[in-house]
Amino acid sequence: MHQVVWAQSTLLKDSISIEEVIRYAKKQSIDSQIATNAYIMDYWNYLNHKKAHYPMVTLTSNPIQYVQKIIKRYDSQNNLEVYKPQRTIYSSIGLAVKQRVNATGGDLFLETNLDYMRNYGSERLQQFSAVPIRIGYSQELLGFNPYKWEKKIEKKKFDKAKKQITSELERISAETVRLFFDYLAASEQVKIAFENCKKCDSTYSFALERMKIGAMTQTEILTLKLNLVDAQKEHRLLTISQEEAKKNLLNFLNIHEEMNFNFKLPLPQKTLLISPEKALYLARMNHPLYEDMEMKKMDAELSVNRNKRTNISSTLSLSLGFNQTADNFWDAYHRPLRQDLVSISLNMPIFDWGIRKRTKAIAKKNLESTLLAIEQEKENFEESLYFLVEKFNESYRQIELASEALNISRITFESTYERFRIGKTNVELLKISQDRMMSARLNYINAISSYWNTLYEIRSLTLYDFMESSHIEIDVEQYIR
Repeated sequence: MHQVVWAQSTLLKDSISIEEVIRYAKKQSIDSQIATNAYIMDYWNYLNHKKAHYPMVTLTSNPIQYVQKIIKRYDSQNNLEVYKPQRTIYSSIGLAVKQRVNATGGDLFLETNLDYMRNYGSERLQQFSAVPIRIGYSQELLGFNPYKWEKKIEKKKFDKAKKQITSELERISAETVRLFFDYLAASEQVKIAFENCKKCDSTYSFALERMKIGAMTQTEILTLKLNLVDAQKEHRLLTISQEEAKKNLLNFLNIHEEMNFNFKLPLPQKTLLISPEKALYLARMNHPLYEDMEMKKMDAELSVNRNKRTNISSTLSLSLGFNQTADNFWDAYHRPLRQDLVSISLNMPIFDWGIRKRTKAIAKKNLESTLLAIEQEKENFEESLYFLVEKFNESYRQIELASEALNISRITFESTYERFRIGKTNVELLKISQDRMMSARLNYINAISSYWNTLYEIRSLTLYDFMESSHIEIDVEQYIR
């Protein structure tokens, strides 16, 4: 309900500017909500990454485990092995603190454990096993540091996310402008078609009067009648197209109520020119595409680094602690014995049919292909932006030419119509003059549409407001408060 009221108060006015429609789209459209959710998820992922470098406390527990089975035992009295039934209850609990060591890529841990076991059957036994404290460290030797790479990649991901939401909201602005002018052009076409119907009807009526005095032939009358029928048919079809354009705009704005509105045609700024070099500089600084290309490069480099360092895998494990067993709980913590562990494991392939060699070669080729693809993507993007700026800088001149053509076509039509009324021109020339005027009106709307569409597309690629000469920045904190 709030959304509908907001839409009515904003859009149901005598005239609505394009800026008002854009502001509404950025707040209420489905695309804006999707962009917001995507940023929130990226923020949470980055927050999870940062918090993963804090000490993690974990409680593990197996409250009860009951086992009943027949096991094979050695009978020392009879010097033989026999099967005996056994029932056992197990229980355990442990608490561990783990800390990543980013500089080395290892893990430091501190833990305490308590285990309980009770046997039932021919031999009854109850035991507690306690580890009051154990401290240790483990890491890969001769390998790459996963935490170092993770930190670089996650930081780059979040940098991209902050630019991505701004880029998405500007893309929404550009799409809103396109739909805005689609509806505006469709409305203008309906208006032109309606005026054409009136003009054809009045011309046809006037021609009937002239026919009575022998100034018009039957063929000319039928031609004018056909022009009227065609104009009426075109008006009905264009009205349907107008409704479709309006529905497309309303759906994009996430408005599901039927409403009518009157848009105000935005006028361009004559003095606004954009330097292609400045646009390229701003795009390289602000657009998330460049962060994405950096991430692709880092992913490929990570693969090369990982495969280069995995010929020999070696793990170092160190731990120091205390351990004791007893028949009751308190004795299990009395005078514990020292428990030490130093372990180095080594894994080195001797013969693997060249699998590792080819895997490294694949990673290197993937890096080469990634760098080539990045360079091509960068060139395509920057070339597209360059010609988009050139098109925009020419667009105001196109508006001036379209306006001049519209004025000329109006004067020509009025002159031709007056000549037709006094019998100095024919139906064909009148129709040609009328068609040219209608085409000129539509071309003028399309020229203005092209100006604004191009401007907002450049904005979405540079994240820069050239009319206000300022970077487009949003308060991303508002989405995570």
